[in-house]
Amino acid sequence: MKICRAPHAGGLIFTNKLGGTLDLDAVSKASSTLAAKTGIKAKGISLHSLRHFAATEAIVAGKVRTVAALLGHSSARTTLEVYGHLVAGAQQRAVASIEQAIAAAQARLSGAQK
Repeated sequence: MKICRAPHAGGLIFTNKLGGTLDLDAVSKASSTLAAKTGIKAKGISLHSLRHFAATEAIVAGKVRTVAALLGHSSARTTLEVYGHLVAGAQQRAVASIEQAIAAAQARLSGAQK
C-alpha cells in the first residue's frame, strides 16, 4: 500500500503499488492485523468507524467542504446530513452564537440611538 502525499487526478489517497485502487478486503485484513500487532482493541473498531471518527473531527474543526471532497460526497450538505448529528453540542453552540450576534446588534442599536 502506498500513501499519496496529495491525491492524484483519480482522487485516491491510498493506492496499490501501481497507483490503482486497493482491494477493500485486503485493506480491512491489514488494518485488523496492524491493530492486533499494536495492541489496539479492534473489537467494534472498523475502517468504517474510523472514517466516521475522522469525518466528525474534521467537521468540528470547520472543514466540512474538505471532508465532503475527501469522502466523495456530492456536496457539503450530504456530509452534514450524514455526520452532523454526531457533533455533540453543535446545535447548542449555533443557537448561542446567534443569540450573541443578536445581543451585539441590539447593543449597537441602543448605543446609536442615544
